Amino acid sequence: MAENKAVQNGNSYYVYPVINNEPGHEGALPIYVYGIGYSESERHVIRNKGYSHPQIIYTVKGEGTLIVDGVTYTVAPNTGFYIPANVPHEYYGNSDEDWSTKWVVLAGFAVEETLTNLGLTKACVVSLGNISRIDKLATEMYYLIIRDNFYGSMTAAGVLYSFLLEFFKCTSNKGKIENLSAKSPLNKVLAYIDLHFADNLTLDGMCSVADVSPQHLCRLFRRKLSIRPMEYIAKKRIQEAKALLLNSPRNIAEISRIVGYNNCNYFCITFKKYEGVSPTEYRKTMG
Repeated sequence: MAENKAVQNGNSYYVYPVINNEPGHEGALPIYVYGIGYSESERHVIRNKGYSHPQIIYTVKGEGTLIVDGVTYTVAPNTGFYIPANVPHEYYGNSDEDWSTKWVVLAGFAVEETLTNLGLTKACVVSLGNISRIDKLATEMYYLIIRDNFYGSMTAAGVLYSFLLEFFKCTSNKGKIENLSAKSPLNKVLAYIDLHFADNLTLDGMCSVADVSPQHLCRLFRRKLSIRPMEYIAKKRIQEAKALLLNSPRNIAEISRIVGYNNCNYFCITFKKYEGVSPTEYRKTMG
């Protein structure tokens, strides 16, 4: 069996086990750990088509925002969330302070059935109370995987059931958190941008949606996202363009128009500003 590849970056770490589907290895198990890690400073993640596997993420320090199914949630300390496979979502830290998270990605031929039996049929945000128990189990799984290249992943699969049971207890004990902040001015604007990013958006138009002044809206963006409103829109458009470059046969000019740029040259300049390469180079390298 190939060696598990653990990556350490400062205090952050993660590991994606190399899965072997032969009998006697974790790939033959009904449910197992596909990936696990700790992000000291969680990045801004936008997944328009979701992720290929179900995942559980919880806050270790700081505070983040999750947007899923058109609903915005605050992910505070001692709070976690579950996202099924292939469900579009976005999450990011809420302030200048690092939002530190731990995450577990699940796989296995019975993973969907197992999660359904636990009531995890759709995305949810959960109050975990004291995270010490669930955090101890996550840490145990990580070290089992990296310390034993042959049996570690299989042993971690056993611990995974205890981890899921702890998470299930929180969802079944009225721990599910309702939409905490969808009515805040910033989240109104973010939801509006998600739907209309390709339109000719203006600062005044966004202020009308949020019912705040331009100065106040800019302060909210700076304080919560460390970015200006129009720059957020540009990044959103580039994220959409990247998905189209990799998943559609459309040419650069067409993609430029689809994501909101009538001037293809300006689109290419903006794309290179954020990605370091041109759209053509990105498609050639990543496609």
